[in-house]
Amino acid sequence: MKQSSIFSYVKRNNNSRKGVEGNEQCSSNAKKAPPPKRTKCNSVVKVRKWDETCLRYGFFLPDDQILNVAPQPECLICCCRLSNSALAPAKLQRHLEANHPAHVTKTLSYFKNMKSSVRKQTHSFLGAVKTDQDLLLTSYRLSHHVLKTKKPFTLAEEVIKPELQIVAEQLLDKETERRLQNIPL
Repeated sequence: MKQSSIFSYVKRNNNSRKGVEGNEQCSSNAKKAPPPKRTKCNSVVKVRKWDETCLRYGFFLPDDQILNVAPQPECLICCCRLSNSALAPAKLQRHLEANHPAHVTKTLSYFKNMKSSVRKQTHSFLGAVKTDQDLLLTSYRLSHHVLKTKKPFTLAEEVIKPELQIVAEQLLDKETERRLQNIPL
């Protein structure tokens, strides 16, 4: 009994000293780390941070993950997202070797070029599918009006939209006429 209590006292005393030294070092840092996450078994999960060296394994950090506390890397080749725990270099390398063996010998500059082309593709795609909020609201309001009249929805496409275009031709400018043609019905 006495031995176990002495050992626990010494262990507790050593842990408290380590905590004091660690607090002095942490107090100089302005940023505080988020509290560690715990799983069902109450064990601590390590949250890995993004590092640009992951790019040599063919992974990058998507725009929507930049501010995330636990970022999820995305493969440049197959566009699959891995969990935060997969940010370990060994796991990234294993993904590259297992799924993309032809790209194992590629250099860092190859992956940098690939990353820039993927970013350009996403930005151009987002610009192409962007819908004007006013046009979308107009579409909803027209659909709601057709719904209240209890008529088929094809009425809006066959009657209302062509009539709006005639009005725009006669009374409004060309820009407004072009915008009316883009109303999604």
